[in-house]
Amino acid sequence: MKKFIVALLLSILPLYSAISWVYIFFTYSNAEQSNRIRLFNEFFFNIDLNHSILAFVNIVLSSVALFVLTQMQSTKSIFTKLIQYSFMVILALLAFYHIVTLM
Repeated sequence: MKKFIVALLLSILPLYSAISWVYIFFTYSNAEQSNRIRLFNEFFFNIDLNHSILAFVNIVLSSVALFVLTQMQSTKSIFTKLIQYSFMVILALLAFYHIVTLM
């Protein structure tokens, strides 16, 4: 369970970044890209971020969290395994999403 909590803490930034982009794209669908980037920076306390570096950090954090989850001891509880594997799929999709944003 400790490894699951560590993985969850490692994945907070990638999750927050992806959810904030989704929120911005659906809420401000008619805005220009420069305005969307400004809004995204406002989600991060008006810090001017280099989005390539942020995507790279998100990939690393997602990958480390995914590795931690693979090292987690399997319990006999099906519910725990289901949560573990579901979270692993979400982290893999997040890592893929951030890899695509680098291209």
